[in-house]
Parts: sequence; structure tokens; C-alpha cells
Amino acid sequence: MINVKLFDMYLPTRIVSGEKCVISQSGYFSNLGKRCMILTSGNSAELCGALTDIKKAFKKENIEYILFDELVENPTLLTSYKAGEIARNYKADYLLAVGGGSVIDGTKAAAVFASMNFEKPEEIYSKTITKCLNIAVISTTAGTGSEIGNVIVLTEDSNGIKRVVVSNEMFPKVAFYDYRYTMTMPIRLTVATGLDALCHCVESWFSTNATELSNLLAMRGTELTYSCLKKIADGEFNPNDEELRRNQHYGSLYGGMAIALSGTGFPHPAGYILTENASIPHGVACAFFETVFLEHSIKYVNNYEKQKFLEIVESLEDFKTTMKILLKNNITMSLKACEDMENRVSDANNTKRTLGGYIPNTVKKEAKKMFLKENQKEKVLGNWTFGDGE
Repeated sequence: MINVKLFDMYLPTRIVSGEKCVISQSGYFSNLGKRCMILTSGNSAELCGALTDIKKAFKKENIEYILFDELVENPTLLTSYKAGEIARNYKADYLLAVGGGSVIDGTKAAAVFASMNFEKPEEIYSKTITKCLNIAVISTTAGTGSEIGNVIVLTEDSNGIKRVVVSNEMFPKVAFYDYRYTMTMPIRLTVATGLDALCHCVESWFSTNATELSNLLAMRGTELTYSCLKKIADGEFNPNDEELRRNQHYGSLYGGMAIALSGTGFPHPAGYILTENASIPHGVACAFFETVFLEHSIKYVNNYEKQKFLEIVESLEDFKTTMKILLKNNITMSLKACEDMENRVSDANNTKRTLGGYIPNTVKKEAKKMFLKENQKEKVLGNWTFGDGE
């Protein structure tokens, strides 16, 4: 007898995919209004070709727009607040995020700030979000999943701490997927976002919240993203490889859908310490703890799930080898940082989704094994070094 776990699914974002879909399906922009604020980071939207297509689409639909290009990696609370105030004053009908996870998260926060009145920006963490400007997204990386999610991660300006906000009001109305916009990603960004997508797939698959549907998405996402990362680890990266770009882009989509259903695991809060203290890219920071997560979790899944995973990665040893290559680093951590990481994990909702229950000090032990430097005063030193200079 096959047991099917019941689920309650809410994924309200329309997903539009295909080459030049931004132009061919431009009517979805008009459905949201005629005044738009585009949010991006620097000139990234222009370099990847997305901005050119947007201008064509907006001309076709007679949509007015302004551009806000100040969002950065790990978006800060105050920058998002500033963007929201500009959108409010412009009387934007909707916001269009063009970029990766940081741009998308910053845009979601800006959409809230443009719609709700807060005495202080920090109230976004404590107040119930009751309204939000409509959001459209054009994903130009392949890892975040934020384009179809209701979660944002913001960085505190004062101390660099990451904080999470969750609200169904922040689900984007429409997300456009055209892998061509990822063709300009250099090898390090390709790996960093690919690792993020892989972590989403694996952590949602091996979760107490996993369902038959989330597992189908996670399986396919793992297959697509891992094949790309394995190729890169084997030294076969070609920036013009359309198959690799397409597979990673859609693997990211499936991973985003999977975590919207079943969430992420303890590698995510563990990774925040590395990102906050040493600016390690989010996907890379999480991936350092993916192997220990798998070694624990795979013991609690049925034989079918275990075999499906091992078919994709060939063996746990092959998986470890691939991750070791991609996670090359010279990072060192203090004992205090290892303890802070364990405390962050222990208090996180992500950890409650651990199959078989989280074993206390798992992350602390792993962090010490990988990074501990005795008598180091600074919390985290060093960096992720894979692909440096390429």
C-alpha cells in the first residue's frame, strides 16, 4: 500500500516561461497597471538583456516607468524602505523586480513599505502585513526561488543580522522565466546560485513537511541542478552552454516551488552566520552544511526516496566530492562563532522540520570540523575561493 501525505497548497504566482516571454506575454504587465517602478542592482538588468526586452514590452503596452537600481546583495532594511517611499511618491501601480534573490526580496519589502504606513521601518518585522503593492518578477539568476515565494530575508543596517519576514501578501503576481538572462553569469555566480537551488531541493525533499507533490518537484529540481553543478565541478563549465543554463534555471524554479510547500532545513539558518560576518554568498553558506544534513536525514526516508536520490548523485561519496570541489575555501571561525551558529540553528523554525529530530550540537560540531581556528578573536575570516580569477 502506498501512503500519500495530504497537503494544503497555495502558490498564487502565475509562471510564464520561454525565450522572449517578456515581450510575447507583455499583456501580463498591463494587467497590473500602467505605472511601474523597476527595481534592480546597478546595471545588471541591462547587461543580461532583460532591460532591453522590458523597454520593448512596456512600449508595446504603453506603460510608464521609473528605475531604482540601488538594491544590493543581501538587501538592507533602509534601502528597501527608501525604494518603497519612492514607489509611493511615484504612485506606482506595481513593482517589477529584475534580478536574483536579493533584488526580489528587496522589491517585496519595498512593495510593503509603499502600501503600509509604519512609524519605523523595523515594524515590518512585528506588524501583520495586510497589503502590498502588486509585484512582477523577472529572474536573471538561477537559484533563489523567491520569485514564487512569500518569504523575504532582510539585513539589519546597524548590525548586519539577517531577519525573515513571511506573508502571503508578498507572493508575486507573475514571474517570467527566460534562461537567456542567465547566460552572462560568471562561473562563481553560476555556482553560488546553483548551490542555493540545490539546497532548496534537497532540504524540501528531506523534510517533515514534505508531501508527494513537493517531493516530485524536489526530485526533478535536484536532478537538474546537480547535473549542472557536477559538470562545473568536473571542469566542464562553458558559459555559452544553453542546456546547462536552461536546466539550472528550471531546477531553480522547481526548488522554489518545493520550498513554498515544505520549507528549508537547518543548513539555511546555519549559513546566515557566514553571510553576515564574511559576506559568503547565501547559497554557498548554506551548502557547507548540506552534507551533514543529508547524512542525518537520509536515514529517515523510505527506500524509494533514498534510491531516487542516490540515482541522481550516484553515491553519497560522489556528492561529498562534488561539494568539496565547489566549496573550496580558506574560511576560519572562532569558537564563539561556532556556538552562535548552533544557537541560531536551535532557535530556527527550519530546524523543527528535521527528519528524526535535530540532534543538538550537530552544526557546531560540523562548523568546528570545517572552520575552527583556536584563539581566533574575529568571528569569521577568509572567503569562498572556488573560481577565483575566472
